[in-house]
Amino acid sequence: LLFRLSFDKQTVTADFAAGQGHPQSQTTAKDFRFTDGVKGKGLVLRPDQPCVYALAKNLDTSQGTFSCWVKPLNWEGHGKKFRHTLVVTAGPQYTMLVYLYPIGDEAVFNHIHVGAGTAAEATWRAGAPVDLFQRDQWTHLASTWDAKAVRLYANGRRVGEGLVASPLPKREAGSIYVCPIDFWKNKQWGDPAEQTVCDEVRIFDRALEDEEILDLYAADAPAGAPRP
Repeated sequence: LLFRLSFDKQTVTADFAAGQGHPQSQTTAKDFRFTDGVKGKGLVLRPDQPCVYALAKNLDTSQGTFSCWVKPLNWEGHGKKFRHTLVVTAGPQYTMLVYLYPIGDEAVFNHIHVGAGTAAEATWRAGAPVDLFQRDQWTHLASTWDAKAVRLYANGRRVGEGLVASPLPKREAGSIYVCPIDFWKNKQWGDPAEQTVCDEVRIFDRALEDEEILDLYAADAPAGAPRP
């Protein structure tokens, strides 16, 4: 485990971080709004309160796992808007997104773009239907990446996979955005009024196996949640 945010102490400082645990944003802790989470407390995200953290030591861009619980309060999967659970920026050479892409054939993607503007430019992705997001319902979303594949999981079950043709680069400088609202500031496809509760964020230093993802889901799943 490299990084964990539980929000149970009603703070956006990480419970554990291999790198910097304090957010890079200037918003003060008292400005954040907390509510009931999937366990303990969760964070209600707003566009003017980004949860952004230093990349160094908190996430390995070459291999790893990201997982979190999200609960849409005023939207669902077919809302035709961008919805993000993770954005990793490491300069023009590396971007990772775990997000709902609303344009054309809408889908939820684990998307990695490397080598922009170079001969080695490539995009790797794993996709799943947007129905996994339902209003007022918790969804456990997890993504994994390594030199072999990118994968996407919803509620403990693998729902998407894409093969990787070359090892992913390791970057140290950059930022991790946790569930950012209206990240692209796009008038047509963005939604600054989005309200989403985020909880139990974890980042690991390797791609977890299917059984380990299921264990993560089962450890925090609320009463009545489906069991894959």
